[in-house]
Amino acid sequence: MATHDYVIANGTGNAVRSDLNNALAAIVSNNSSSSEPSTKYAYQWWADTTTGQLKLRNSANNAWVTIFELDGTMLMEDGTVSAPGLAFASDLNTGFFRSAADKINFATGGVERLEIGSSEVVFNDGSNDVDFRVESNGNANMLFVDGGNDRVGIGTSSPSSALDVSGAISLSAVALPSAGTARIFSRNTDNALYLQTASGNAINLLDSSQNTMASFEATSIKFNISNSEKARIDSSGRLLVGTSTARSNMFNSTLSSNFQIEGTNHSSSTASIVRNSNDVSGGLVVIGKTRGATPNSNTIINEGDGIGGIVFQASDGSQLVETAAINCFSDAAPGANDMPGRLVFSTTADSASSPTERMRISKDGEIAFYAKNSGAAIHIGGVTENSIYRIGSGMTGIHFSTNSWLPTGSTGLVNDNNNSLGGGSHRMAVIYAGTGTINTSDVNLKQDIEDLNTAELSVATTIKGLIKKFRFIDAVAIRGDDARIHVGVIAQEVEQAFVDAGLNPRRYGLFCEDELEDGSMRLGIRYNELLAFVIAAI
Repeated sequence: MATHDYVIANGTGNAVRSDLNNALAAIVSNNSSSSEPSTKYAYQWWADTTTGQLKLRNSANNAWVTIFELDGTMLMEDGTVSAPGLAFASDLNTGFFRSAADKINFATGGVERLEIGSSEVVFNDGSNDVDFRVESNGNANMLFVDGGNDRVGIGTSSPSSALDVSGAISLSAVALPSAGTARIFSRNTDNALYLQTASGNAINLLDSSQNTMASFEATSIKFNISNSEKARIDSSGRLLVGTSTARSNMFNSTLSSNFQIEGTNHSSSTASIVRNSNDVSGGLVVIGKTRGATPNSNTIINEGDGIGGIVFQASDGSQLVETAAINCFSDAAPGANDMPGRLVFSTTADSASSPTERMRISKDGEIAFYAKNSGAAIHIGGVTENSIYRIGSGMTGIHFSTNSWLPTGSTGLVNDNNNSLGGGSHRMAVIYAGTGTINTSDVNLKQDIEDLNTAELSVATTIKGLIKKFRFIDAVAIRGDDARIHVGVIAQEVEQAFVDAGLNPRRYGLFCEDELEDGSMRLGIRYNELLAFVIAAI
């Protein structure tokens, strides 16, 4: 090892020769020594035996530049992003540099593009508008990061959203890893994270405040807001809102349903459908039926098939029991664009556990009522024995209640003795507003009073012989041989009696006519008027 100041001192021949040899030795050994030469020159070599490095004096002759280790290891300066420690002669701001301990940085054009550290690899650490692209064998943009728009594309170089996948995504199976593994599963635009927990048995959806929004477990999917469960899909595929346990005690504990809402007030126990459109249409609840065995089938139904219904149930202390129902049935053989139907209204009687049909609206619009064995099928004005009038079993004709249901000051027709029209005695009265009850026989209500003439008396006598007994056709069709036998007259025979007597029947108030939907006419008799002719004959 030797160093030299490279200045040959004056002296004798041997001294000069020795000094020259020392200078040449320093040159041959690159000034190898444990300390730097006392005299330094620009671009001077020095083999620093203390650090084990070969150094070169810089051009300013004020510092050493390390070239490599004396054992052959290459070294370079840390450098900066604009002047990398290892750069290219023709492009000095492009190359490698060291930004901190245990980090390698790559720069192009004086801008950092990649950082490789001991704990992470970062692309575009400077957050510059730089794209990142990974090619596959057949796709130049297998992975593309749009740096300027903060988007990621798979199979596309122009992603339109935070994550844009060009092509189908197929998951043949999703298996949870073993316990102890935790990872991010996905991320969406509202800063929510799908995380796989370290327990290995759940995938949790977290919001930006780390509140669980949904929990995907082996037996259910839970939906939470502010860490409070609002709904879930259980292992049977049932959607539960407001409860975590499915109810299975409906229909006397025989059935459950796939959509259940439970609550303790109006808001939590109500479902609504509201249509907002500037037209005549409203919201719909559609209940359908096919005879197909698979979803989305269209197999035609049969006559008599149930289409759907609305069932009302209440708890008896341990289970839900039906109290009433509205059901729809096919009312005749269906066909293409031909679907006749009927509605059936049912209620549950006292001491019963299932509804009984009470009213039916047929495909033709006919309405049938079915009441208890005693009392009335139809009450108008109320549902008690004091209804304004009642029609139904155990009675003949239409029964009118006492006039207490029509107070003084109103106008209407009442039977003040609770008797019937169409059978039995009857005494009708009229209530005029503000005047109370006035009997219809009062002389003050009549004018042009005179006795019956001979022709009218002959009609009265004829009517006595026109009394018949009969059953109504509709009653026979509905009740068969149980239809009641009625006593009365045939309107056309009474009409003919007037004609035979030379009288115009339409001049008399005992006739009435009703027009049916098909345009035909039905002739009727007002029995209160007919009674006067019978009395005259007697």
